Amino acid sequence: MKNDKFNVVGKELPRTDAYEKVTGRAQYAADTSFPDLCITSQKYVSLAHGIIKKIDISEAEKVTGIKAIITAKDIPGKQLSGVIKCDQPVFSFDKIYCPADVIALVVGTEKDSIRKALSLIKIETEQLPILTEYTKALQKDVPLIHPENKSNLINHYPLRKGDIEKGFRESDLIIERTFTTPAVEHAYIEPECITAVPDFRRDVYKIFGSVQNPFTCRRLVATVMDVPLTNIHIIQNELGGSFGGKDDTMDILAARACVACKKVGKPVRIRLTREESIVESYKRHPYTMHYKVGVSHKGILKAMKIDISADGGAYASMSPFVTWRSVVQATGPYEVENVCTDVRAVYTNNPYTGAFRGFGSPQIIFAQESLMDEIAEKLNMSPIEFRRLNGYKQNSRTASGQILSSHIVSLNQVMEKAIRESDFNKKYSIYKSEVYPTQIPTKGELILSDEHFTSGSIIKNGIGLACSFRGCSLGAEGVDATSALISVQ
Repeated sequence: MKNDKFNVVGKELPRTDAYEKVTGRAQYAADTSFPDLCITSQKYVSLAHGIIKKIDISEAEKVTGIKAIITAKDIPGKQLSGVIKCDQPVFSFDKIYCPADVIALVVGTEKDSIRKALSLIKIETEQLPILTEYTKALQKDVPLIHPENKSNLINHYPLRKGDIEKGFRESDLIIERTFTTPAVEHAYIEPECITAVPDFRRDVYKIFGSVQNPFTCRRLVATVMDVPLTNIHIIQNELGGSFGGKDDTMDILAARACVACKKVGKPVRIRLTREESIVESYKRHPYTMHYKVGVSHKGILKAMKIDISADGGAYASMSPFVTWRSVVQATGPYEVENVCTDVRAVYTNNPYTGAFRGFGSPQIIFAQESLMDEIAEKLNMSPIEFRRLNGYKQNSRTASGQILSSHIVSLNQVMEKAIRESDFNKKYSIYKSEVYPTQIPTKGELILSDEHFTSGSIIKNGIGLACSFRGCSLGAEGVDATSALISVQ
């Protein structure tokens, strides 16, 4: 539908960055060149949990072409990193928390000499019991990943609304289900790459790389180098994909490169291989979500009791932020009178988890929307009608107590448009009535023809609809980012 009152919404806009990318002129992190550039490789330990007793780099340092071997002892400032909790070593020095931990950075000019030096680094360790099952992380007698915390709990967000027991007493149908989602790799096309360049005349360090968040990177590097913020300059190259994944990891790589460039007095680059990227980068949080939902015979949601566990892996990273989003959205865009939600993130020896597009929402939406469809079917209601009945409307109160009165709540209008433009009702009716064979043909029998796309086909058709909601504010202050903003400092 044409709507000329908008200049941007509903209009095609030119991608001003596209020409440089399709012609190959765009400068990604690995495309940049510097005089006297040193290359590197990182020393990992194939151990998930253990004590570091000794690190011996003496033989590795003798290899021809090696400029330096950087360890935690070379860090002039802060040893630990973390956006919320400082619990991740820039270089491991006393303990191994997961197989992604880095002991040392070998700096040189040739790959062969660097590989030889890596093989000569000797590490003496004592293995500790391993914890990989995050649903058991809070049980007694399990290994503590960070013993100083006296628990494997990273954070716990409880949310209460109404009287949950009363809600279940008033329910005609109660369903309990458990959903799980796995860890997911970002898999951006461009692996991580960072270059640190020293300017000793001004005590300034310039960092070039595929950095998603230059300001958090700058803060960490400044504390690790023990210099003022003004001495750290971040130059952001084109990003060959990120999706939330080039935040914490890039900050730590930048800090390591900066420590190395100070020691060797030359530009230093850390460029991960695909294998190293998969090992070291953080993932999407695996979730286990237990839902108990009560509903009246008329289809009104009466109660939701929700218990969610998230695997934070070896370090806290963004877990407190990600799981906060989950607790707010756990009931979906539906008004539920009685709610009891608990969301916990825990430490394990698994790869650590952090920001990933959706930020704690995709896992939740999968669980709640699967449940909404199942409940509607058990009540012999259409999934659309069930959502119309329970979806947020003007002045609805969310599970967290927010009254939706300061803006237009358009869930039903948007849903109706999606239904109309997708021809949902017609397709849903047809697909639901289709008959499918009880046995799948064997490989030799599997020959697709026109008859396979009619009733009785081995091809199963379907159409579904899922609802979710998002905030548009810039952080907790609630500034509406959908409007024009002017910041006066």
